[in-house]
Amino acid sequence: MSKIVKYDLLKSLEGRENLDKIDDEIYICELSKSKHIAYNHPIKTDLTICCICLQGEMNGKIDLIDYHFQSSSIAISIPGQILEPASFSDDFYGILIYMTKDFTERLDSFIDHSLYLNIKK
Repeated sequence: MSKIVKYDLLKSLEGRENLDKIDDEIYICELSKSKHIAYNHPIKTDLTICCICLQGEMNGKIDLIDYHFQSSSIAISIPGQILEPASFSDDFYGILIYMTKDFTERLDSFIDHSLYLNIKK
């Protein structure tokens, strides 16, 4: 049985033209069928990832559960979850927001509420 390796997603973002970042803790970029980070195996990251689907459709898995996203929907994964490759419709367009674990933990203490626990539920 193979081991799921933690994927350094932030490193894979280096050099992307359409990447904005705030204090090395929040990263925002566009996502389309032609602009996605290609990996062909399940990955596990230590980031909170929000994908906002603005147009088209996307399919993928979070912790082995199938999800279908379409325009005006959002997908959120938390650190430690397993993400599997997605398929995109030809007209897919969305926004990806990556947040470091440190940022998410500080956000939890700032709002006095656990974002992690609510998303996990």
